[in-house]
Amino acid sequence: MRRGFSLIELMIVIVILGILGAIVLPLFQTAANDAREAALAQNLCSMRKFLATYRSNFKGVYPKTKQELEDAVGVLPRNPYTAGRGVRIIENIGDSDPNEKEQDSVERIGWIYHPGTGTIWANNEGIGSDGRSLHQY
Repeated sequence: MRRGFSLIELMIVIVILGILGAIVLPLFQTAANDAREAALAQNLCSMRKFLATYRSNFKGVYPKTKQELEDAVGVLPRNPYTAGRGVRIIENIGDSDPNEKEQDSVERIGWIYHPGTGTIWANNEGIGSDGRSLHQY
């Protein structure tokens, strides 16, 4: 009378589970990344609409400070890639400070905002599923 499984049977089951895991895991990762992209695009779209409303209410002027930005947008949503709610306000779009990356990691900056043009974009690098830079969403 035989009890339990043989070593070969257990190894075959483990190999089959490993193969199934290798097939399914990338699908979950792709779905999670697609969800982050959609959340990022939705957050930016909402914030840009609030900024346009603010501009129309204040005679063509965008918020200049972080407090005015938060008054216009409300509580800033979390950037789904960096989990940061903070915002870095820049004066010139081409400006780049070598200390910004270090500062961003400490302060959990999720967004970058230019008050002169009302442009707001995500503070993260990478390419979305449509080939655009994540900054451009």
